[in-house]
Amino acid sequence: MPKEIRLNAFDMNCVGHIQQGLWTHPRDQSTRYRELHYWTDYARRLEAGLFDGIFFADVVGVYAALDQAFRRARDGRGPGLVEVVATRLQTGEQSTDVPAHRDPLERLRRHLDREKQWTPTFQDVIEAEVRGVLDRAFSHAQKQAGEREGSA
Repeated sequence: MPKEIRLNAFDMNCVGHIQQGLWTHPRDQSTRYRELHYWTDYARRLEAGLFDGIFFADVVGVYAALDQAFRRARDGRGPGLVEVVATRLQTGEQSTDVPAHRDPLERLRRHLDREKQWTPTFQDVIEAEVRGVLDRAFSHAQKQAGEREGSA
């Protein structure tokens, strides 16, 4: 029995992939990545070529989520966690819960709040525990740095 070959495309929603500024094919249209028509055209070509699927590397979404996490930390609103998830998108599915735009800590807090399990006391306990872990890690790092300076 012959092995089945699956043919998948890979693309990133940005101008170029890793080698920006190098030669591109004269018919390359990737600079149009912000236009819907570019992607629908792309999908039609893949279907015509009998491709099984496409993997989208959502670099723009990840950058936006990282920027949001950095701003949150800089503004003193606590830690942020960026969840980068590979999801399967099937024709007809629509979701407003885009993986690159959700903070898993905030989603957990909202879930526990809906379940009436998130209380101000619970939040205070969790924040104190996290502060303790961070303080111990910071003290350990300072001690390690001091030991390195002393041995130099």
